[in-house]
Amino acid sequence: MSPKLRVEMYYVYLWVRENRTPYYVGKGKEYRAYVKHTSGKRWISPPPKDRIVIVKYFDNEEESYLFEEWLISVYKRKSEGGILINRSIGGRNRSSLIRTQEEKEKLRIEALKKYQQSKKGKETQRKWVERNKERVRKNKKKYADNNREKINERGRNSKTKKECNKKYREKNKETIKEIQKQYRIKNKEKLREYQRQYYQKNREKSHFSNVNYDYFKYNKKVRASVASFNKRSDKYWFEKSSRKYNDKEIVDFLVSNFVAADNPQSIWIGHIINSGERTYAEWVRRQQSLTYLFKEQSTALFSGKELKSVFDCSKGHPIILKTFLRNDISIENMVIYDTIFSFSKEYDKKLIDPIWEMISLKIKKYKPFIHIDIFYYKKLLRDIINE
Repeated sequence: MSPKLRVEMYYVYLWVRENRTPYYVGKGKEYRAYVKHTSGKRWISPPPKDRIVIVKYFDNEEESYLFEEWLISVYKRKSEGGILINRSIGGRNRSSLIRTQEEKEKLRIEALKKYQQSKKGKETQRKWVERNKERVRKNKKKYADNNREKINERGRNSKTKKECNKKYREKNKETIKEIQKQYRIKNKEKLREYQRQYYQKNREKSHFSNVNYDYFKYNKKVRASVASFNKRSDKYWFEKSSRKYNDKEIVDFLVSNFVAADNPQSIWIGHIINSGERTYAEWVRRQQSLTYLFKEQSTALFSGKELKSVFDCSKGHPIILKTFLRNDISIENMVIYDTIFSFSKEYDKKLIDPIWEMISLKIKKYKPFIHIDIFYYKKLLRDIINE
C-alpha cells in the first residue's frame, strides 16, 4: 500500500542510494515520487519506498519549484561534478534548462565539427562553395584586409613551427622510423595498391616524355621508390583510380591524356585529375569510330591532290603536318599514315623544328599502343586515292 500523502499539496522529494546519499531530486504532487520518470528518451524507475524521502511540502507550486532548484544546486548534477543524475537544473520551464547555455553551445560546436569532418559534410561544404564562389572570394578578401597583421604573424609562426618540426625529426629519428615501419606493416596491401598506380602513371609518362625510355622494352617498369611515392600530395588520386578502373583501363586512361597533351613532358597531374575523364571519354569515342574517321579525314586530305605533294617537306611544314596542327587529322590517323608511308624518318632529317620534334616523338611513342590491321587500312587508302 502506498504511503499516505498530502495529495492536495506540492512537495520536493529525494531518491537515495543504499548509503543514503541522494541521486535524484524531484518535485511533484500526489504519487509522483513513486512512479517511473522519463529522462530524455529513457525511463527511470523509482527505488524501494524506504529510499524515497519527501523533503518538504508546499501550498504554493512556485515555492516548490524554487526549493527543487535550490536543492539541485546544493548536491549538483553529475555533469557539473556532483552526485545527481538529474538532466535539468530544476525549477519552472525545465524543458529549456536540460542543459546550460554553455553546454548547449559546446555540444553544438562539437556536432558541427563532427559533421564537417564527415563525407556528407565535406560534400555539402564543397557544393556550397561551388555555388557561392563570388561570395567566398569576397569574404576571403575582406578577412585578409581586416586581419593582415594576424596573417603575417601566422606566417612567422609557420616558419617557427617548421623549424621546431625539423628539430623534432632530428631528435626522434628512431621513433619516427619505428612508427613508419609499423604503418607499412599494418597497411601493406593499401600501400602496394598506391604504388602500383604510381608506377603505372610514371611509366606511361616516361614513355611519352623520355626519348630513351621505352615502356615495352623495359617490361612496363620504372625506378620509383616507396619514399618518393609517399611524399606525393596526389596519392589519393591513385587510390581513387584503382577503385574505378581495371589495369587495362588505367593504361588507356593515362595514354589518352599524354597523347592529348601538347607537351607530355610538362603535363601536370592536376590537369589529369581535373579534365582527364573528359579526355579519356573522347579518346574512347575515337577508338570506336577509327575506321569512319580514317575514311573521312583521308578523303579530305588527299582529295584533289597528288600523293607526293601531301608529304612534300621541301618548303617547310608539309600539308599533312599543317592539317594535323589544325586538328583536322587525329593522332591515330597520323600513326596509321606513318606506318604506311614512313614519312617521319625523312622529316626527322629535314625538319629542324621543335614542333615537329614533339609530334615525331608522340607518333613514335604512341604507335605501339595502336593495334590495327595495316593491310586493311592500306586497301581503304588505295580506294580513296583512286576514286
